[in-house]
Order: sequence, then C-alpha cells, then structure tokens
Amino acid sequence: MTSPDRATYRSLSQGGLLYGMRYVSLVTPVLLGATLAIIRFTEGQALAGRYDIDVEHVECCPSEVLDRPFPCSVSRARKDLHTVLFSFNATSRDIFDDYKIAQVVYASWSSRGGWKQNAIVMKFPRACTSVRTYLPGLYKHFLEHATRAEGPFQGCPVPPGSYRYENVSSRGLVVANIPSLYYGRWRVDGRAYDREACIMCIRLTLRISPRKANTG
Repeated sequence: MTSPDRATYRSLSQGGLLYGMRYVSLVTPVLLGATLAIIRFTEGQALAGRYDIDVEHVECCPSEVLDRPFPCSVSRARKDLHTVLFSFNATSRDIFDDYKIAQVVYASWSSRGGWKQNAIVMKFPRACTSVRTYLPGLYKHFLEHATRAEGPFQGCPVPPGSYRYENVSSRGLVVANIPSLYYGRWRVDGRAYDREACIMCIRLTLRISPRKANTG
C-alpha cells in the first residue's frame, strides 16, 4: 500500500480534506460546510448539505491496506426492517491515542458500477480526541458496550488488547461538528496511522442522504 506522504502530515495541525488526493486546508470544520455550500446545486439537485447516514455494510479492511496486523471479524443481526446490529472482534498491538493520526478514506460508487478509489480523504491529527469530538455518540457507546479481554479501560487513550464490541446500530452513526457532507453511496475506510504505518482499519458502506425535516 502507499502510505501518506510526509508533506501531507506536516499540514495536519490545521485539519483538512484531500479531494482526489489534493490537500485542501480547513482551519475549522465550519469552513467545510461553507465550501460544500458553494456547490450545493447542480441541475436542481443538491450535491451536499445537512445529512443522515445509514450504514449498509461493515467489514474488516483487506490486509493490503494495513502495514501491521489487525486481526478482526464482524457479524451482523437484523433488529427490524430498517436496522441492522453489527458486532466486532478486534485485536490491536498498538495503543490508540493522540499520537496517532485518523484518516477517513472515501471511495465513490460509479454510475458505471464499481468504486472510484480515494474520491475524498479526510485526515485528523490527535486520533483519539478526534473520534470523541466528531463521533461522540459512537465513542460513548463504545465505552459502555466494548469489553477487553485484558481487563477494563477508561477511554482515551485506548490500550492495546483484544476487544469485543456488540450491538452497533446501522442507524446510530451520527457525526458532530461537520455540518455538510456529499450525498450518495460511499465505501469508507476508517484508518489509524502510527506515523506512516496503517495500524487499524474498518471498512463501511454508507448511504449519505439529505436530512429529513423531522430529524432537526
């Protein structure tokens, strides 16, 4: 696999996005919303804006994405017509803390079929704090429902070990502090990097759609 280049990492202190692997610096997440608002409509259809997220599928990333072993497995059970519950087993030899870098890599679904790689890449320094900031509900749910074979843990930093995380709802992925996202079907890798080495990765297939009026 190709690791992120050093020049990109030097820019991470401000946070940012890569579009087609071109880095765009964003001083605050609010600028992301403003940037996307500029291109809200093409031929009368919104491309981006306030959103809801439905998780269609979750799996472990293929081994070629990783630079270190990250054994994991995912199972699923349908709760009702609209909701699936996912459960995870994963083992990490690395601590997950703010010395790591989080990377969210989007592949877009092509109208011709197949995935277009690296359509959008979002990078966040201070990985553990970033999860707590941008996915507070998921972070809280993880602390309440994940168990570690080696014993209890308190949250950031998350120690190495073997984890079991159960009953994650397909409708429970709520992002905070990022006001706008592009609509459509996406395959998303959530990765953690130790310097230039990818040490953890989970892959999700998402449907991002305009927020329904009754969801606020």
